[in-house]
Amino acid sequence: MDLSPMNSEFAKPGDGTGGRHLKRIEGRLLYPVYVLIILLFAAVYVPTRAVFAAVFLITCAVSVYFGLQGYGEYQLFANTPVSKIDGAADGLVEIQANLIPYKDGTPLDLPIGDGKCAYYGLELHFNGGGRNDQDYILSSRYYCIRTLLSDGTGYLYGDYNSAEFEMPYRLYTIRHDKFELITNRQNIIQSFEDTSGPGQRLDISRYDQKLVLNPVTKRDLFLRTSGGGSMIWRNSGNRANGYYIKMFYVPTDRPFFLIGKVADSGQLYGEKPLKRFYVDPSTGILAITAKPKAKAISRMRNLSFLDLGLAFLCFMAFVWILSAYV
Repeated sequence: MDLSPMNSEFAKPGDGTGGRHLKRIEGRLLYPVYVLIILLFAAVYVPTRAVFAAVFLITCAVSVYFGLQGYGEYQLFANTPVSKIDGAADGLVEIQANLIPYKDGTPLDLPIGDGKCAYYGLELHFNGGGRNDQDYILSSRYYCIRTLLSDGTGYLYGDYNSAEFEMPYRLYTIRHDKFELITNRQNIIQSFEDTSGPGQRLDISRYDQKLVLNPVTKRDLFLRTSGGGSMIWRNSGNRANGYYIKMFYVPTDRPFFLIGKVADSGQLYGEKPLKRFYVDPSTGILAITAKPKAKAISRMRNLSFLDLGLAFLCFMAFVWILSAYV
């Protein structure tokens, strides 16, 4: 029996080979907005009533299609039955469970802050700002232990890399002397690489006491992703350029929500049923998230309503343009 562990090759959050279902749907729900913007720009070059009528009619059709599709996906998630591991029925199910060490494994200590985890990744980034606003990963570390999911009634194992795995993360900027750029870079990278072993506390000031980690809180952070890089914005609107550390982790002290397919392995672990989770073949869904399902899919519902609202507005604009001919 292969108890697929969370290993050093575990994908970054949301990058599972069979995942990105929730995020993919959310991305598609924004397509009608992009279509409307592109068509309006194109219509400027041929500013006739017929062209604008066609723009709004096409956008209306696209919005209805993606809005209904997104709402159907939302209903699929919303109506997924909640189950315990020992009583999980055939089909798509939602299970709330904690990650526990497999056999004699011991949870890892978080390298920054307090807490225990089954997996964590540390990434040292540099954002130079400027016109291109590129974000670079200078060094990274990923560690894990072998784990199972448990809710007290049974155990689950499977390939975590096949799931859309959304996990908590923390961001820390690095305060340094801006007049010693080359020395700072050397000391920061060396400190990161020398004190980021498995379960080891990260000491960014190991070679320079002036280097200090500053946690970035939700109040002063708006995180957006563009071009694959994570960029930090503060409320003042200024870029927090420079060095920062991103730590994402899988805590063992809080439940996770699994939405996917569960099958009986016919075996026991600790006198309780051991089952396997995998991607539901009919829907392509396997998601593991630290957020409750209702919160995880609320954005999908809101974007569906946005699409349908946009469809209504575009249809009204289309009717208004046609009525101008009469």
